[in-house]
Amino acid sequence: MSTPPISFALQAQPSSMTQWGDLARDAEAAGFEALCVADHPGSTCSPFVALAAAVAITESIKLGTAVVNGGVRQPLDVASDVATLDLLSGGRALLGLGAGHTPAEWEATGHPYPTPKQRIDRFAEMLATVPPLIQGDTVSFDGAHVRLQNAHLEMNAGRRVPLLVGGSNRRLLRLGAEFADVVEFGGSGRTLPDGHYHEARWSEADVTRATDIVREAAEGAGRQPVLGALVQFVELTDSPESALAARLERAASVVPPEGLPSVHDALLSPYTLMGTVQDIVAKLLDVRNRWAITRYTVRSIGPIAEVIAALHNSER
Repeated sequence: MSTPPISFALQAQPSSMTQWGDLARDAEAAGFEALCVADHPGSTCSPFVALAAAVAITESIKLGTAVVNGGVRQPLDVASDVATLDLLSGGRALLGLGAGHTPAEWEATGHPYPTPKQRIDRFAEMLATVPPLIQGDTVSFDGAHVRLQNAHLEMNAGRRVPLLVGGSNRRLLRLGAEFADVVEFGGSGRTLPDGHYHEARWSEADVTRATDIVREAAEGAGRQPVLGALVQFVELTDSPESALAARLERAASVVPPEGLPSVHDALLSPYTLMGTVQDIVAKLLDVRNRWAITRYTVRSIGPIAEVIAALHNSER
């Protein structure tokens, strides 16, 4: 089994065209694989509008969602947006798709908040319909949540657009292993009562359990998706343990206790990159050897640009 090189995606939001243009160009110049935008209807910008704006000011970086809320979006709309982005970018689109979890997003669209099973059921139906539509297939589907009759995109991508599945539910991870090109772990468990934060699952046992689920399902399907992690804390420091403890202490003012990992678990997990550049490079290589995780989504360029440069130098 071959192991892909370590790569990074930047998840960001525009605040102005000037800021967004500078950010997109800087991410591409630094060697990021992808520029991604989150999808939380009502609280984030429209991901596809932001990504389309980045098309004209970049040349090679992939442009994707991280991730589309498949619980409140319709398959034909998502497929059309992705296919259009792929057309305008010359084949650089990346579709990140998730089941959704924030209750306010269902409330805002006038729908009752579904159970976890209902969310994953609908997610499975989105996986069965969105990628074929993007590729140009005619799709009829009569599911419990998604219904299409001879749906077809005239302006389709004409190819399989790379698919990223993000989440933590056991069944969702299996679906990702069977259908996605990238499966991204977030270190989260059940949604907490506030509807926004999640139970922290950052221990070595938790990471091993999640990666084992994907590996076993992928092997059964004859597939080999790239494994990724959504990074929560990035910092260049000579005292990673102290810096991380301070970060977690500040987070504790808003995040419930069960939503925060221990310092020990956080330092060992793939969800933090703290330390010197050399420390972080060593950790990335260790995580690749231990769990085969090679792709990281981060929310800042600066520290990671130095890490990317150091990785390139170490692999020459």
